[in-house]
Amino acid sequence: MYILAIFGILAFAGVAILVSQSLKPKTARAWLIALVATTLAWVAMLFLRLYLPTNLTILSWEAGELFNSKLTLTLDYHNWPYAISLLTICMAAIFTDTTQTNNPSAPLRWVGSITIALINLVGLLAGDPLTLAIAWALVDIIELLYMINLQLNFENNQVVATSFAIRLLSLFALLLATAVGWHDQPGFSLHAIPSNANWVFLLAVSLRLGILPLKLPFLNADELRQGMAVLLRFAPAASALALLTHLSSIPQTLPPVWLLTLRVVTALAMLYSALMFATRPEKFASRPYWLVALSSFAVQCALQGNPLASRAWGLALLLSGALLYLFDPPIRRIRFLPLVGIVGLVGLPYTLTASGWEGLIGAGFSFRSFIFIFSHALLLIGYLRYALESNIAITALEKHARITFPTGLVLILQTILILNITGWPGVLTLGLWVAPVISLLLVCLSVFAFFKLGLKVPFTNLEQRLPFYRIAHAVLTGIQSFFSLDWVYTAGSFLGKQIGKVTNLVTELVEGEGGILWSLVFLIALTTLFIAGVKLP
Repeated sequence: MYILAIFGILAFAGVAILVSQSLKPKTARAWLIALVATTLAWVAMLFLRLYLPTNLTILSWEAGELFNSKLTLTLDYHNWPYAISLLTICMAAIFTDTTQTNNPSAPLRWVGSITIALINLVGLLAGDPLTLAIAWALVDIIELLYMINLQLNFENNQVVATSFAIRLLSLFALLLATAVGWHDQPGFSLHAIPSNANWVFLLAVSLRLGILPLKLPFLNADELRQGMAVLLRFAPAASALALLTHLSSIPQTLPPVWLLTLRVVTALAMLYSALMFATRPEKFASRPYWLVALSSFAVQCALQGNPLASRAWGLALLLSGALLYLFDPPIRRIRFLPLVGIVGLVGLPYTLTASGWEGLIGAGFSFRSFIFIFSHALLLIGYLRYALESNIAITALEKHARITFPTGLVLILQTILILNITGWPGVLTLGLWVAPVISLLLVCLSVFAFFKLGLKVPFTNLEQRLPFYRIAHAVLTGIQSFFSLDWVYTAGSFLGKQIGKVTNLVTELVEGEGGILWSLVFLIALTTLFIAGVKLP
């Protein structure tokens, strides 16, 4: 019942804001409704930590009546950390969005944030694949409608269409995985996924997270820098990351060649995204690379046979990432807040991501381990760089925003601390402390080299300053072009255009000025065959 109460609170708040704004618009009242609702939902979710696991059946059919599965919601140690993180980001987005209260569309953005959190929460708590598929479909439709409403230019519309197509592929992969699993075990839950369907679920997760293919859509619009847009980008990843924690038999079910291929491809996606994240000229241009890089860390844990360790990297993606990208405008006086958030990313002993290194490296170090550590160091470098790029004074904010804006960031830090203590049994662990220490040493060496070479942000004249820059740039561009499957999209577009030309030619011949003549020719030919008594096959 507490789960339904959380959904009811969020739904009621969204409706209440819309009704109140239609009757007597007042931004302060709308903000207060949104804040109270998300706070109550957050407290209720925190309270449910005492009652894990919790199950709830939404809809049930008789066996063979319609589906083999019930629509169920489940809250346990797999998804509770993600659920509390999602509500935290929603609440923080509403707090930090007070810097935009002069915009008349602010109440609608808060309704959008609540709606996004509500639907993605359904996907997070889905106890069966059918419920998860419904939630994914709703999330994709809402995101598509929001992007269309922005009225972007033609180039950005193409990016939106491609992203939506990949989301649809992930949904089809999820339905295919469900069908494969139902063949062996009808009505299975996500806690007991049949081993033969694990790899198909992994494919759905990889498509959902943008790892396979390596697709990094970035839309440079002012509306996509606000709190709702941050939630719109981070929330869909949460349900995919929660699903990843259930894929426990990937190494046992995949052939060794396919397993090695997936590990190599994911490692390349991780390394490339981390490097691009650290070198973007502007913070918001780095957001898709942040998502793909840390998603690759999580997927690697599943490929290593330790999917539960992926929670650490998934939470770092959500919480540390939200802390960084909600820090807008970047205020100099409070830039220590995102810097503190880096604790949720480093993975030092007895911190939230300490267990993540155990999932990545496992029993011993290998060549892949150094790729992981180097990629992690690049993420730390980029995070430090963007957090320190603060050039706005606190006086630039309105008086109320000087309190609410940092409060939203503090809420994220508070959740990192709570999960560090109570996230799941055994969350406080020593971990593989050598890996984060090496990563921090690489960061220190990079900072020294940065000042030694005289580099400045944004990076300019890299061709003259860095050796082998052109070769490295060509290699990185080739990696992205190949793994993003742009060549497939180009070939498909060319083939579609040629088919369209042939279709237009046939249509013009039949329906154009000579259409009547061609009709008479076909009529005479058919009449001749009929009179001659020719038998058609």
